[in-house]
Amino acid sequence: MRERTRGNGGLLNLVQIKELDIVDYLLELGFEPDKIRKVDHWYLSPFRNERTASFKVNRNLNRWYDHGLGSGGNLVDFAILFYQCTVREVVNLFSDYLSFHKPRPRPVPRMLLLLKVYWKFYRRGL
Repeated sequence: MRERTRGNGGLLNLVQIKELDIVDYLLELGFEPDKIRKVDHWYLSPFRNERTASFKVNRNLNRWYDHGLGSGGNLVDFAILFYQCTVREVVNLFSDYLSFHKPRPRPVPRMLLLLKVYWKFYRRGL
């Protein structure tokens, strides 16, 4: 999860919380993907017992969808459903969480670095 600066008494705002990576947060909660297909990470649902992964997170969009529930959303929506709490409680939860946990930087995939180098040479005509 990426570190965020916090104003207004140390509280994050909803935009900052929605920008936090859902895949990283699920990993912090102990949920690991059952399978990964391109940008889609499939999990056993954190909301019920199941044998086949039906909970999907699209990492590019940073959105989740639970096919068994027929609902989805962003990290705030997930937290409200997972913790069964209000939006205000989610803000407090994430503000407290990030004040005690130093987020790990997300590694840049090697292929992305190679593409950036290739693009520089391509633009120069080399």
